[in-house]
Formats: sequence, C-alpha cells, structure tokens
Amino acid sequence: MQVIKNVRVAAGLLFLTSSLANVSVSIAGVSLPVSYAGPQGDAGLDQVNVLLPASLAGSGNTAVSVIVDGVISNIAHVTIM
Repeated sequence: MQVIKNVRVAAGLLFLTSSLANVSVSIAGVSLPVSYAGPQGDAGLDQVNVLLPASLAGSGNTAVSVIVDGVISNIAHVTIM
C-alpha cells in the first residue's frame, strides 16, 4: 500500500462529524477506510489520510472524493502511478 500525500480535495468538511467512522474516501469508485481525519495546521483546512491498495497502482488520472456524514466533497483528480 502507498500513502496519498498532500491532495487537497475539500476544506471545512470535517466539522460535520464527531467520529472517524463517519469519514471515508472514494478513489476510482472504490470506498476506502480513513486512518486519520482532522485538522492539519492551517485554519479551515482538513487532512485525510488513506492507504491505497496495490490494485490502484497504474490507475493514472483518478477521481478522489471525501465523504463525511454522507456529504460528498467536490471531486479532485490525482495521478496514481
């Protein structure tokens, strides 16, 4: 597994939740569990850490979204090599 770093998908979503269990990430249509979701230092900017399964290797330009309490973020695109 690889760690996705510094991908900014949404800001201000995490104020909606009180539990990590209510946060997930969708990458290439695959729902992935989150290992951390919370503040990252800059006011209003949240950090979400997720491990990528090896099956996503080589996916290229891939859609990423964050889901918090059923609210879906805007979609960002990242390149997975």
